[in-house]
Amino acid sequence: MFSLRLCLAMLVLFGSDAFAQTSKPPSPAALVLVPGAGGASPRDFLVLSTGFFEAAGLKTVMTTSASEASRLVSDLQSRGFRVTLVGMSLGAVTAAQAVASGSRPDRIVFAAGGLLPPGTPNGSVVGTLGTPSQLPPTLVLHHREDACRMTPPSAVEDFVRWSRGRARVAWVTGGGGPGLPCRPDTPHTFTDREKFAAAAIIQFATSR
Repeated sequence: MFSLRLCLAMLVLFGSDAFAQTSKPPSPAALVLVPGAGGASPRDFLVLSTGFFEAAGLKTVMTTSASEASRLVSDLQSRGFRVTLVGMSLGAVTAAQAVASGSRPDRIVFAAGGLLPPGTPNGSVVGTLGTPSQLPPTLVLHHREDACRMTPPSAVEDFVRWSRGRARVAWVTGGGGPGLPCRPDTPHTFTDREKFAAAAIIQFATSR
């Protein structure tokens, strides 16, 4: 009788441990944000979207430096965060530089990024990385009407093929304004569609 009770007690104990392990909540999510050529300008898409990110419960930090982005990724990961590195426009190349130098974010987002082949003025994600093997799970966030010659929508599908299954695409449509093609107030910066573009980043960064 005693051994039976002991076995039952052990079964309850181990069963409780197994349940605790399977029901363990996911690690909190964080974003390391790298804005575009204008830096942390009030008109940058990532600056404008910080409120959306934080309202969704994501911790956010911002930098314009590849080396600083690498340090922030490592620091946040050491504190238990799942880290998504997000590069906007020229910041996508900076984010790629961080990965090429050895940074290992859990995920990465290239928003309106330069995805053209190597040799593109101002650099390209492809040329910076050299090989898709360095990519973590990747989201390409792009506007179908982006008229910036450095970030044409036509380059997106080529990049996805180059990624060898590591990248997926979230397209944004509509909005925009009268600005110059590569500047704020245009489809390139997701103007009037910031909430929808930010939601795609949030979903990607928080999904399992």
